[in-house]
Amino acid sequence: MRKRAARCMVVGCIAIMSYIPVPARAGIRKDVRAYIANKRTVDWETASRIAAALVASAQRLARSHGERDEMFWLGVLVGIAQTESNFSPVAVSGKDALGVMQVHWPTWGRKMEAYGFGREALFDPAINVLCGSAIYSDCVSGAGEDVVGGLYRYYGAPDRGYAVKVLRHAVEFTVAQKRMNASQDANRQTE
Repeated sequence: MRKRAARCMVVGCIAIMSYIPVPARAGIRKDVRAYIANKRTVDWETASRIAAALVASAQRLARSHGERDEMFWLGVLVGIAQTESNFSPVAVSGKDALGVMQVHWPTWGRKMEAYGFGREALFDPAINVLCGSAIYSDCVSGAGEDVVGGLYRYYGAPDRGYAVKVLRHAVEFTVAQKRMNASQDANRQTE
């Protein structure tokens, strides 16, 4: 029964994110920065660097996995970052996963070093987000373009609880974006 409820939650989150129209705007980086800064785990400058990397990564995911738009992918990436570290660039897990996206050094270290990044580079929030999102992109491809299957691969196990948590954060972010858009539209109309 719990598995069925978790599956319904996952499917529901993806449906919500897919059908809440949140147009990509020029000011999206500022909105993402504000969302991250409101979590009170990082300073404004760090939030700005994380936001820029998340937006750039979402654009890359949208080009690579064209079925969904960049706002969908931005929501998923924000959900991963919030679930993994609550946006903390200095987070280190007991299993040696590092930074904002909790890139697992024992698994990905060789590949990172091949591209010229040492372990310490993963504490740079922009590098960490770019690396983590590239890993997630590979995970989605390996899962046959399945968003949830990609989350399972990113996490390292088919854990519905993890997928639900990521997608719940993604929906929270998507709804916050919709509210910001509505508020900005209302302000423009009253001017």
